[in-house]
Amino acid sequence: MPCTRTCERKGWVAPVDVLLGLGVLSQADYEDWRFGKVPFLERVCKANLTQLARIMHEVRVYAMHEAKSHTKANTTRTAEPVLFL
Repeated sequence: MPCTRTCERKGWVAPVDVLLGLGVLSQADYEDWRFGKVPFLERVCKANLTQLARIMHEVRVYAMHEAKSHTKANTTRTAEPVLFL
């Protein structure tokens, strides 16, 4: 999953990283949105709103799972906590 790869590389992940990793959003469309040429990110995504909602749900589930696995009570893992921006 793009969340895992991005977290391993950067230590955190943003939803746009996941969309880029899945190919739902192109880098050019992301840049257009980022610089205000596109008013809504959803407009340039290659997925419908239901699919985008499902992707964002999976990102939240991943974040919750990672947060639970990085609690102070869990001493079996030594990795740094995952940050979601």
